[in-house]
Amino acid sequence: MLFSFTNHFSFPMMKYLTSLFCFGGLLLLTGCCDLRYTPPQRPTAGMFPTLLPASELRRFTPVQIDVNELEAHLRELSFWEPLKASHLEQTELSLVVRSLARRGYAELDSRRCDCTIHWVIFMGHPGELTIAGETADGQILRKSWYK
Repeated sequence: MLFSFTNHFSFPMMKYLTSLFCFGGLLLLTGCCDLRYTPPQRPTAGMFPTLLPASELRRFTPVQIDVNELEAHLRELSFWEPLKASHLEQTELSLVVRSLARRGYAELDSRRCDCTIHWVIFMGHPGELTIAGETADGQILRKSWYK
């Protein structure tokens, strides 16, 4: 006769052993994974405000702008070089352009990286784009362009 678990273990015991086996496997799987999220150490774009209350979004109007024009405005404010030196990616600028076109608001957050610009916000108003940012010494620079 072949070996059978049912002859040697009762049903509650088999249920207990099965749960113990599943729990042990779960511990093994979660113990081998690092589940912590580490934010990137570079400037990141955001479509929703973290620097302003969310209720402020209704004040802004969508603005059509392209990446090259946005880069030129950042250069004019002397924000481009520090952001680029902090590994600002082109995809982040594309996200800023898309957010401005949809909501009239976007931001670049570089508080987690070693950059002389802590944050930059982009705000759209009727016929106008305003860019403001804070430098490492606490100075806030702001400029508007009329479209």
